Amino acid sequence: MAGLRFLFDENMSREIGSVASEEGHDAAWLVDSRRGAKDDDVLAEALQENRIVVTEDMDFGRLVFAERMGSAGVVLIRIAPWKQDLRRERFCWLLREHSDRLSGSFTVLGEKTWRVRAILSEGGN
Repeated sequence: MAGLRFLFDENMSREIGSVASEEGHDAAWLVDSRRGAKDDDVLAEALQENRIVVTEDMDFGRLVFAERMGSAGVVLIRIAPWKQDLRRERFCWLLREHSDRLSGSFTVLGEKTWRVRAILSEGGN
């Protein structure tokens, strides 16, 4: 599989983003280009650039499922920010084992669990 393209929300550390780069994926950081951007603008930009948003912000779930905004994919990390080693380890595992399932999906990554749900287009719901 060709490398994926990710957009790391400003709440994500560069250390997490570096995991994507190390695994051969393209990583961009919102903090470099659009600090303070609204979530719906972030999602729209990521879709336009075919990037999967990586975030801690649960509002992206509302945008994708309740408001039915288009998305190339979202990875919601639900591991405490002070557990950087675990966050890095779990994100690396996700990329190595399940990168083929991330595009077009809303993925929630926890300390011991993970779940993935397809993001359906407006016509597909």
